[in-house]
Amino acid sequence: MAYPMTSTAIEASIGNAANAYSTLCQRVQLPFSTNSVGMPARQYSGLLITKVAANSERPGLLATAGMHAREWAQPDACLSFAGKLLHAYKHNVAFVIPAFIDSTGATFGPITVAADRVKAIIENVSFFLLPLANPDGREFSMSAKVNSRWRKTRSPSATPGIPDTIGVDPNRNFDIAWDFDVYYSAAAVADPHLAASKQPAMENYIGPTPFSEAETKNIKWILDKNKVDFFIDLHSFSLKIMYPWSIETNQSANAAKNFRNGAFDHRRDGKLGNAYQEYFPAHSLTHHKLIAEKMRDAILVATGRNYGAVGGIAKLLSTATGSSSDYAFSRQFTIAGSRQIHSFAIEFGDIDDHFQPDPVTKYPRIEREVHAALITLLEYIAIWSGAIS
Repeated sequence: MAYPMTSTAIEASIGNAANAYSTLCQRVQLPFSTNSVGMPARQYSGLLITKVAANSERPGLLATAGMHAREWAQPDACLSFAGKLLHAYKHNVAFVIPAFIDSTGATFGPITVAADRVKAIIENVSFFLLPLANPDGREFSMSAKVNSRWRKTRSPSATPGIPDTIGVDPNRNFDIAWDFDVYYSAAAVADPHLAASKQPAMENYIGPTPFSEAETKNIKWILDKNKVDFFIDLHSFSLKIMYPWSIETNQSANAAKNFRNGAFDHRRDGKLGNAYQEYFPAHSLTHHKLIAEKMRDAILVATGRNYGAVGGIAKLLSTATGSSSDYAFSRQFTIAGSRQIHSFAIEFGDIDDHFQPDPVTKYPRIEREVHAALITLLEYIAIWSGAIS
């Protein structure tokens, strides 16, 4: 199907993949139905790609896209990636991202992952793909040009009659430092670097409670029901490959400075002078940096576009509470027996690509970059599992 796909077409594509490759993947219907203004309630799906049972000891990756309604490219690119990966395995051929010629005539790529490595990925990694995390938001964003910038879900407003108060930013609705008035100092709350709001009309509205939205409940359900060691959330735009924390800049020296320690309530400073920085175990921080650099380098090979320095979200982008990548990462500290979790967020493309890149002149490059990042991460996980030497 041609980009951009509607939410209905994306759901159909998930079903088609599950039918065409029934021994390699399955459609997983998510349990929480949407509750959106002017739309019927509906369930939607993810795609589990693996040759082994979902509860096996294989490492697991959860990749999400389409969290923000107006970001149209990543869901389509995720589905085309899944199709390419499944085709390569079924036919025992390499996964290839073909050579790319940019607007100056320079050639980049190709990127080739050999058939035996594709086999190792499919047979030794449980890959859960949620290509469209906010289907009703996307449907509204695509319904008319005037709606194309919509970011949030479409859940009913507490103040009916004011259209901007409909919905919640799903990427501020996860239960990680959600109530920033408790978490931060008054100065940090007032700082414009804090990209979260309690005002329903704001596009980064955190919602009335954590997990108020079916869309965020469904992601939590995936994390609860599957063994997830790696998480990645795909967004646009700003050419950045990042990892936690978004709630604070990172440090590895003082383990007491962590989001669970109420002694720092009302004292944490966000990006204000970095008097408080969030604990990130040193070995894990080194590992995150390594993986992020591998994805950055693969994108550079694929399209010649340099995503620059990798780092924590708060340092490279903005301070924010309630994000999916922070929440996924935080679970290893809050859930007994949890696996070590590696978590990433990527902002694909730049201001010229915008949230809705042109299908002919812009989207193909974004698609290649998504493919390069995902195949690099999956190959790394297969190596990490011991399946590839």
